[in-house]
Amino acid sequence: MKKVILRNARIIDFPRLMFLRQDKEVSENLEHSSFVYFLLEIWKIITFNRPIRKVILANNQIIGIINLTKPKNHSSEIGYFLGKNYQGKGIATESVKQMVQFGFYKLKLNKIYAYCDPKNIASQKVLLKNGFIKKKNIGGKKFYFEKSIKNKVK
Repeated sequence: MKKVILRNARIIDFPRLMFLRQDKEVSENLEHSSFVYFLLEIWKIITFNRPIRKVILANNQIIGIINLTKPKNHSSEIGYFLGKNYQGKGIATESVKQMVQFGFYKLKLNKIYAYCDPKNIASQKVLLKNGFIKKKNIGGKKFYFEKSIKNKVK
């Protein structure tokens, strides 16, 4: 596995993220698959640095993005995506591990949660490898995973 580095997203990262996002196989696994929605979200998040959004780097190249939503009641939602050529290499697992540690230790969160499409087996595995617990199936359309301060050691 390549060494994974997370750093704050910057406006100059925008074109590379848009390029990675254009792949149909990548975009169909995102909660909001509309390209226009993604364009606006990335622009807002990078421009205003909300929520906590970091680019995923390997060999000094942006290969994806990971975020935690603005904390509310000491909990936050995690989301991420990698470019197609970087999937299946343990990079998402390591990126989630780093972001979870950041959330619990730097942001003092008590809970981090994620939603996942039932068809996205790879993302479910990433969450489970990081100690998330599958809590519920929401109408057959998405799964809800949760990791709390109580089960953070992993």
